[in-house]
Amino acid sequence: DPNKGFYGIFDVGYAVGVGNEFSTDFYKINGIYGYKLNPYFSLGVGGGIRYYYDYKDAIVPIFADFRTNITRNKMPLFVALGIGYSFDLKKDFTIESAGFLLNPSAGISFNVSDKVALTIGIGYELQNSEIYNNNLDTYSTEYLSGISFNVGITHSHSKFFFRN
Repeated sequence: DPNKGFYGIFDVGYAVGVGNEFSTDFYKINGIYGYKLNPYFSLGVGGGIRYYYDYKDAIVPIFADFRTNITRNKMPLFVALGIGYSFDLKKDFTIESAGFLLNPSAGISFNVSDKVALTIGIGYELQNSEIYNNNLDTYSTEYLSGISFNVGITHSHSKFFFRN
């Protein structure tokens, strides 16, 4: 069935920190492997890395990825939701530990072949973290959040995966 099949996504992005005083800009990379259930819905698992510029620290998120195509045309609109947990790579920097991750996003796909599509999207990311406060010499639980701009490539393992 051309409307079902496995796929892989690789995307990169840059997020502008928004929210509280601890939010900061960050770079993001994701790798997602999933299965398209029908022309509209897919489920996957992903992992990646986030590098928080001001804190000079990186975390590794592991997440479930839920996607839906809103339209079925040559440039389908999609909505995605990543929910998971992140781990701090090094505990000797400003981010002492990480935790819950929420990442809704939306975008558009451009088919470049029967098996490859390019994506452009925008998202919001909310990351629960324990942050070291230099002024108070204490740690506090904070949410790091940002609006991200992402580009990616999707590769399908079934022919005509992206055709509708």
